[in-house]
Amino acid sequence: MDNNEIELWSAYESADYWVTETEPPFCIKIDQKSHEIEELLKKHQKSNWAYITAFNPQSKKLSKQENNKRHQKFLACCTQKGYVLYSGQGECRKKNWEPETSLLILGIDVVKAKIFGKQFQQKAVVCGSLNRVAALIDCQSG
Repeated sequence: MDNNEIELWSAYESADYWVTETEPPFCIKIDQKSHEIEELLKKHQKSNWAYITAFNPQSKKLSKQENNKRHQKFLACCTQKGYVLYSGQGECRKKNWEPETSLLILGIDVVKAKIFGKQFQQKAVVCGSLNRVAALIDCQSG
């Protein structure tokens, strides 16, 4: 990885992945367990989850309009497959990047999450499962 990629990966690892469609909203952090996700998984009888955006493919900034079009297409794909979805926003802690509209998807495994990530040209997705910490998964490998 070059310096740019290392910086990007570090930004992904330290980002705040907010789930805003719950009351109260909650934040997912890499390498931490989320009590709130555990409760949602139990409620919906699912064992795994992913947090994915369609915004800014390959971390290249697009217009709001283009990003919104991409999100609507991603939302339609997830809805068509029957996943349980919660809206969210990924936020860079340095505040040098606009928040990215995202989805918490319940009942999706890592392989399918990576497929969505690749389909929407993302470098990484966040995944987890019951009783496990959130992990940043590289969509470029494998």
